[in-house]
Amino acid sequence: MTNQLSEEQPANNPTYRYWVLIGMVLIAGFSQGMLLPVLAVMLEGSGVSSSAMVSMLRPYI
Repeated sequence: MTNQLSEEQPANNPTYRYWVLIGMVLIAGFSQGMLLPVLAVMLEGSGVSSSAMVSMLRPYI
């Protein structure tokens, strides 16, 4: 008799779970740590001065 449950549950594989966890941590860290610098670079490229950005972001800091 073969065990059908082990063949149908690849998501329970520890290697798969590890890489899913690493991916989630990378996405969360990137979104939290890089969002404001990327926004600053984009706005500077559009001609918005950094002093205008500081006054615009002051309520969120």
